[in-house]
Amino acid sequence: MKIKKFAIILFFAGILQGQVDPGINVWIRVGSLQSFFSAWGAERAWNANLGIYEGLQWPAWYWATENFVIDRYWLACRDFNDPEGNNWDYKATTFISSAPPEYGAPISITQTTRFDPPKVDVDGVGITRNPQVDGYHDESLPYDRKLVNIVNTSLGVTVKRVVYAFSQPYHDNYFLTEYILTNTGNVDADDEIELPNQTVKELYWGQMPRYATSREAGFTVDGQMTWGKYQWVSHARDIVYDGENICGFWSWLGQSEKNNHDNIGGPARADQGRLSAPQFAGIAMVYAQKSPSEPVNDPSKLRILGWHAGDTYPSIANNNAAGMKDVWEMLEGTDLYTGSETPMDFGIPEPGPNISHKPAEKEGNDGGGAAGFMTYGPWELAFGDSVKIVVVEGISGLDRKHCVDIGKNWYKKFANSNYNFSGTLPDGSSTSNHDVYKNTWFYTGKDSILQTFARAIKNYNSGFAIPQPPQPPTNFYVISGGDQIRLEWTPSPNETDADFGGYKIYRAIGAADSFYTEIFACGKGTSHPEIVREYADMSPVRGMSYFYYLTAFNDGSNNDGTFNPAGPIESNRVYTQSSEPAYLRRPQGTNLDNVRIVPNPFSIKAREYQYGIGDDKDKVMFLNIPGKCTIRIYTERGDLVETLYHTDGSGDHPWNLVSSDRQIVVSGLYIAHIEVTEDILDSSSGTMIYSKGQSTYKKLLVIR
Repeated sequence: MKIKKFAIILFFAGILQGQVDPGINVWIRVGSLQSFFSAWGAERAWNANLGIYEGLQWPAWYWATENFVIDRYWLACRDFNDPEGNNWDYKATTFISSAPPEYGAPISITQTTRFDPPKVDVDGVGITRNPQVDGYHDESLPYDRKLVNIVNTSLGVTVKRVVYAFSQPYHDNYFLTEYILTNTGNVDADDEIELPNQTVKELYWGQMPRYATSREAGFTVDGQMTWGKYQWVSHARDIVYDGENICGFWSWLGQSEKNNHDNIGGPARADQGRLSAPQFAGIAMVYAQKSPSEPVNDPSKLRILGWHAGDTYPSIANNNAAGMKDVWEMLEGTDLYTGSETPMDFGIPEPGPNISHKPAEKEGNDGGGAAGFMTYGPWELAFGDSVKIVVVEGISGLDRKHCVDIGKNWYKKFANSNYNFSGTLPDGSSTSNHDVYKNTWFYTGKDSILQTFARAIKNYNSGFAIPQPPQPPTNFYVISGGDQIRLEWTPSPNETDADFGGYKIYRAIGAADSFYTEIFACGKGTSHPEIVREYADMSPVRGMSYFYYLTAFNDGSNNDGTFNPAGPIESNRVYTQSSEPAYLRRPQGTNLDNVRIVPNPFSIKAREYQYGIGDDKDKVMFLNIPGKCTIRIYTERGDLVETLYHTDGSGDHPWNLVSSDRQIVVSGLYIAHIEVTEDILDSSSGTMIYSKGQSTYKKLLVIR
């Protein structure tokens, strides 16, 4: 006999909702680690529209720092009676967006926030991203986002996934996730309970995430890293870091058999060796409930911790009974299925200067690459029973400045075998081996990911008691001017708090994903103790692009060092960082004879002496032009290359040396025709400066 859900609503408050589209993805973007979460309870990173693997971006401020390929989950039990009365010796299900209805049904996915993100505006262009939130949670709670995802499964076990994300800068590179497994007896999306008398026996839960650290390394290493082919996986149950016991795994880029040089860290040879794969990505256990009646942590419930071949696993398609047996045995450990007989790093040192160690050649691995593998259980769940698993997923490693500096030093020897190399190691000693130098620095990322795990465990076990920074200002405006770029903002909601410190402004030149430096601070402990809400940046150079972010900070009185380094804490840059450039916008010219193109000639060999080596590296500026005009650029023989429409009233307009069909222009002589598009009057005297239709020609020489 089937019963309605209202009969057991006291057991399952908050679970009962209508079915949601299994293809829905919701992004969490509140820190240096950003990713999407799928309604079906597990994610696949491949985005067919973009042709990339996306998700788990770290550091999210930079291009192509995605680190994710796929995450596979399974539930499996013994002695299961389905709604049709059939008995299964083994019953299993998996989580995937393309799963057929007999696997179960995604019920809901929602996200809440502590506060609305600030409105950020650059020269009248609003750049605030859609936060994809459905409501608010208590501002006193330290997590900035809370995502709740509910999936009913064919085992009658409902999985409630709760993800917590933080913007506090010492805790913004991980997600804490609770998995609550409840025997609801509901195997589908409707309100009927199909299995009200079922006890789920010998239940196991497992996940097999595969990383690719990072997407950029897929281009800089050999073209195959994008799906994680050369990932290594290490793991430990007994590492103690900062007083916390770490049970988890971490994954990083290994050596490709296609390369004759040491590619650990992903040195980008086309970018002077900058390390493009500094990331260590992984998962650690935080909590595994002993039993439904004993809500205490039981580390022994972490059944298997290791690695598995990424594309080798059992199939349960069409209710394959043999496949379900294989899944249960894989999760339980009786038969780990091809690829997981021994830990991947067993007896093999981490690959350093000895490049003979290649993940793709490890026995039991496959072309998909090694995935982490964690399983939990067993449990017995009577109808209405629940158990909880908590994990932290994080990414850490060398910061961008270290990646640039270390890569440049390594590249000097790589590019010139006669170079007399000497490098300083993290402990202060030196080495003459450029690979030892690079790899020793790279492997400090292992310490960083363990630190990340330890901070997350402390955070969760304390009931999320990490110290909080003030909220960012509610509005941030970047306003380009003729001789300055003005920055204005409205107060932080915490500006009147006793521990409020003040504000800081950071700036990057040439590219939004380059280095930012502090250019101004006001408030406690600064050279400008008076709190203000505006700043005029007087140092910009005409033609260069500038990017900013603004933070609010406290005086550190709430941060004693228990959860992270003591001292003041700033709001996260993610809330105010501008993705659009600001420029000095000089007044329009008053005479077409004064129009100039700078630099002219443009030479690719002189980029660093022109407008820099960031996003501005291929740029020329049209200066002293009319405030309203059209610029048409032709080849020497008269073919139209590009048309620029200048409408902002200033005297400057950039061109990125790309044609209208998105091709980089080649070396040659180009002719620019500048035509006034409307009558223009002097704002003070009212006299005519330009008449519509006036025009002039200028030449530009490009040398590549």
